[in-house]
Amino acid sequence: MAKHNSSFAVTGLLDMDMMRITEKTKDAINTFDLLKILGKYDGQQVKITVSIDSDDSEFLADDEDSGESDDE
Repeated sequence: MAKHNSSFAVTGLLDMDMMRITEKTKDAINTFDLLKILGKYDGQQVKITVSIDSDDSEFLADDEDSGESDDE
C-alpha cells in the first residue's frame, strides 16, 4: 500500500504571542499562520521537530551543578 506524506518546513522567527512564523528571504518577507498550518494536521498522528541555530552555552551545567568535585 502506498503511503501519503505531507510536511511543512520553514526557517524563520517564531512569534508565540501571535502564533506565526516570519520568514525573511532575499526577495520577500513571508508570514505564516502557525495555527492554520497545524490545523491542517488536526486529528492526525504527527511528528514535530523544532530546531534553532544558536549558542547553547546557557544550557551547560556549571562545575558545581555537574555533581563532580575537584576533591576527587
